[in-house]
Amino acid sequence: MPIGNRLASEQFFRARNGGRGRHAENRDRAATFPRSRPGFFRTGLLDAKNVKYADSTIADYAAEGTAEAMWSGYDGAQPNDPGKLGEALVELARMAAPPRVFAAGSDAIAAIVPVLEGRLAEMKAHEALSRFSGGVS
Repeated sequence: MPIGNRLASEQFFRARNGGRGRHAENRDRAATFPRSRPGFFRTGLLDAKNVKYADSTIADYAAEGTAEAMWSGYDGAQPNDPGKLGEALVELARMAAPPRVFAAGSDAIAAIVPVLEGRLAEMKAHEALSRFSGGVS
């Protein structure tokens, strides 16, 4: 199938399935654990003994400073608690009907919700045109 036809087919499938891609057709056979959208959790990953920063820089990002200067301040200062994340994941695993998407952490919610609300507002603003293009007024 030519790439243009595949893209059109995927767009049609998404339109018919509430924006979900083709994986939705296999939902009954798939694991029911939600996709996780994690925030920034406290770990030892950024501790000086666990990370090695590159000596080189990319010119387009030079104004931001070195990667070490940008990231080292986050070590131990991430807003979310990994222990509570573990508890939340256990609770999700126990749910008979877990959410399809789980935003882990307060910063993830703060980043994701406005984007989704914006998308919904945009869809509602053009709902009449969408219905018109489908032959329904």
